[in-house]
Amino acid sequence: LAAILGVQTSELGNDIRQANSPNGTICQSIFIYDRNAAGYSTTIGKHLNLALRKAAGMMDCPKGCDSSCPSCLMDYDQRYRSQRLNRHNAARFMSGGWLELL
Repeated sequence: LAAILGVQTSELGNDIRQANSPNGTICQSIFIYDRNAAGYSTTIGKHLNLALRKAAGMMDCPKGCDSSCPSCLMDYDQRYRSQRLNRHNAARFMSGGWLELL
């Protein structure tokens, strides 16, 4: 979202939480929020399709790293989550078929 809006990634925060869907299945919820109350996160609805497609494109690392690096997924905010980031797992999840369902 930050790239789409042309703002620094430090303007936005993110997190995930396990949740129950209305039909009772377990799912993951993605939370994107403003760090400085600028209102950027409220625009995600109109940019969701593009944001997810751009995110999927980031899984193709130009350096060909093993899981994540500053050339694909890593930035200052993810330094404490580096062990949990794996672009290969994310790429399998965000497959072309999944993106077509958007």
